[in-house]
Amino acid sequence: MSRYEMDQISCEHCHHVHDYVNYRVVNIAIEPQLKDAIMDDSIFTFTCPDCGFTKNYHHPLFYYDPEQQFIIEYSADFERFKHFISLFHQHNIFDKYTIRWTDNWYTFKETIQIIDHQRDDRVIAMYKKLLLDDFRVRNPECGTAMALYDVTDEERLVIISENLEPRLYSFPNKWYDSVINKPITQKVLKYGNTLILDDDYVRDITNMDVTVKIADVKLPLEQKNYILSIYDDGFIGDHVLVDTLHSIKPIEGIIENIFDDNIRDLPFGIKTIKHIVYNDEERDTFSPFFADIHAHITQNDVYTLLDILMDTVIYIPMHYKNKKISTMAIEIHTHQQLIPLYTSKDFCQNQENVLYFRETFDNIIHQDIITADGFVINPQMPEFLVVDESFIHLYDNYKLTHQYSYS
Repeated sequence: MSRYEMDQISCEHCHHVHDYVNYRVVNIAIEPQLKDAIMDDSIFTFTCPDCGFTKNYHHPLFYYDPEQQFIIEYSADFERFKHFISLFHQHNIFDKYTIRWTDNWYTFKETIQIIDHQRDDRVIAMYKKLLLDDFRVRNPECGTAMALYDVTDEERLVIISENLEPRLYSFPNKWYDSVINKPITQKVLKYGNTLILDDDYVRDITNMDVTVKIADVKLPLEQKNYILSIYDDGFIGDHVLVDTLHSIKPIEGIIENIFDDNIRDLPFGIKTIKHIVYNDEERDTFSPFFADIHAHITQNDVYTLLDILMDTVIYIPMHYKNKKISTMAIEIHTHQQLIPLYTSKDFCQNQENVLYFRETFDNIIHQDIITADGFVINPQMPEFLVVDESFIHLYDNYKLTHQYSYS
């Protein structure tokens, strides 16, 4: 579902204080009406119920559309957004999504419209640059100018300039189809992804001159080059998981060198590093995201949750005196005898249980040490997850059919 905070706003006109719904995450699959509120800017609007005074309060907004497999955030903190996305990437979440960040509200809305019309925003950016460059040559007196994608009546491009009237252009369907179907374009779009469509990236992709980070990875049986994902800040010496022709499962390797290479020179079929293998201390810093993961995905997207659980590290309290796992069960709603599990060691430590047992979720639910009706993950949080017999059955079936399905 969408997420918001209730802020207190003092009206600048009458100074009365009222509640203001401050949306942080918009899940358009659950609340499609919020798209209209974004397009007309009313999602930011505060209207005083006493005097009618209105004002827009711009704030960060995370837009999530699972149907279009699209995410975009409007904010001023790119590094925070990149870190957030990288955490999901570690578990192959949102791998097939188009993901963008911008600090420009008009770009935010424009990109949503482009994706809604099944267009690639990178190819649209290419055409906007070409159109704008030609416009400036033909109209040197135009001053500052910008090209916009518009769907008010139908798809079209609009150039707005400082000294001239707006110019309307029909959408170039033939050009778009021709460019996007070229092998070199498909190669650049596949390997040259980005989170930000800034001027430098648009210039490079227009010229088909995009560079990517390549990691030289030492594997048990070979040395091989892989593309380093835009979501990962990899370094020499990092352990990584990669796909190979010799194994149906990803195998671990070590990055021995990192260098830049042009996408045009890359061999077809080169693969991207699946993710970096973090040590225990770094993994622990990620655990709070597991507890609240479903706040950012649809309730129907249970398979995303199952993917996460496959790699999630679980902590169980141990008795201090006998060093045995605590089997104290708790009751939640109608479920009986549920063993509490935790995604952080800090969650399971208290005065009586200062030790903990650490294991993967998969191993915990398939062992014979603990006898119970099920488990509950993070029972201390509002977003706890009950893992009963039916859930384990669903998990096992999903694991059998998806665990080794790698592209």
